Amino acid sequence: MIAIKARLSKISLKWKIFIVLVLAGVISFGWYTSTVRSEDRVTRSFSNMPLGAIRVINDDGEEGILWVKVATTAEDRRAGFSGVGENVVRETALLYVFPRNTVERHGVRGVRLPLEMAFFQEDGTLVSISRTTVGATTTYGAPARVNYRYMLVVPQGYFERHRISVEGEAKLLPDTLLRAPSWP
Repeated sequence: MIAIKARLSKISLKWKIFIVLVLAGVISFGWYTSTVRSEDRVTRSFSNMPLGAIRVINDDGEEGILWVKVATTAEDRRAGFSGVGENVVRETALLYVFPRNTVERHGVRGVRLPLEMAFFQEDGTLVSISRTTVGATTTYGAPARVNYRYMLVVPQGYFERHRISVEGEAKLLPDTLLRAPSWP
């Protein structure tokens, strides 16, 4: 211990500050890579979104249940998948529920995987599907002047695997959305 103190007393204050800053940087980088960039990261906004289930009819007329995180508030809809780890995005469908018909457009800032966004009218009719690009600064929405009430956001390839397309007349059944007890 005395030997360490003797060696430390010979190091200039400038070098001591440098060593402390390097150690702080290494610790910060470790925290960043293990939490912020984690493949399984979940943001507070995302974790606060309720889990739900809704029925969907695919192009073959088959009805299935889709488990979704439900974004019902403006804050939830703004947050979406932003900052969420890739593994979580790959395994999650996110249903945006708007209080009234809208023509709103959506960005994908902070999302690290390409997504598909399906836009459904109030009666559940699928009007369009948009495919996003990672890092894009463009916004996505239904065709110009087409109102929609629900938006289903999933990882790219989901709709093809589940045979959901505009041409096939796939449909969302909004009245089947199961609501968790904590929902208003």
